[in-house]
Amino acid sequence: MLAVESKSRHVLVGEVILYWLDEQHRQGELGTIFNPRYHGQGLATEAVTEMLRLGFESLGLRRIIARCDVRNTPATRVVERIGMRREALLRDCSFVEEAWHSEYLYSILSAEWAGR
Repeated sequence: MLAVESKSRHVLVGEVILYWLDEQHRQGELGTIFNPRYHGQGLATEAVTEMLRLGFESLGLRRIIARCDVRNTPATRVVERIGMRREALLRDCSFVEEAWHSEYLYSILSAEWAGR
């Protein structure tokens, strides 16, 4: 897990995490949480890019996935901008705040990362 700080304001704006999902198949899952006040500044894109670099180049992962709530347009924009592909719509897969929510499943392979 890495904390994300605004360089100009020196405040915590979010976090990015990489879970090790499966050692045998060398898979990880990316997660993020960002303060909406800092959307649109490129901070999430920069942090996610660095986490993918660490996952592929330092940890030797072969595949990294990300799940985004379908209502979270800023998150879907970030993962699409860095080259992740939408693989699935997971309908009503999580129960949060007394309601069912759907998620998109994204992924990127190490070969795609190296070739970008």
